[in-house]
Amino acid sequence: MKIEKVNDSRLLWSLNREDFIEYKLNVNDFLYGTQKARTLFQEAMRKAEKDLMFQVEGYLLHCQLQELSASGVTFSITRKEQLPKTEENQSDADTVEHTMGKQEELHLLYEFADLDDVIRVSRLINTEIPLENALYKFEGEYLLFVEPNKDEGEQMAWCTINLAEFADVESVTRGQKALLCEHAECILEKDALQKLRVLS
Repeated sequence: MKIEKVNDSRLLWSLNREDFIEYKLNVNDFLYGTQKARTLFQEAMRKAEKDLMFQVEGYLLHCQLQELSASGVTFSITRKEQLPKTEENQSDADTVEHTMGKQEELHLLYEFADLDDVIRVSRLINTEIPLENALYKFEGEYLLFVEPNKDEGEQMAWCTINLAEFADVESVTRGQKALLCEHAECILEKDALQKLRVLS
């Protein structure tokens, strides 16, 4: 686990494959804000306060997925406005609770340069995993939207991380996805990878 101080109000928090194994976590734990993810987040913020002099207690924090790759994930932690001083938000746990578990539902967006790369990925994915996905084309690029399934744990984590080897990836909200889909050409609205695998 690596924590870097960008400035007085922002951190970068990175986890690699070994960290996911050690803490028995997967990508979906963070996307859905599970208790395990929040507990590790609390530990990371306490470490940031101690080692980097980054004040956390009493502040609203915003955690955003910045990078997802085959080697791991990086989150951007931004310190927002200071919370009113009450007994209810004096503890680390209360402060951190504002960051995870209350996020808007996220989708993963993979951007491919061409359709051949999408087809290549479709051959690697286990079609038995209920991976909800749709394929669109926008400004010459192919956009694959993936909705993580929190019930599929490690298998979903394998899929989402290995997809990142072939495409740029970012997290988008439901509203951002709807806006992109409105202006993009729909190629396969449902089970895109599964259908491409059969066709290829």
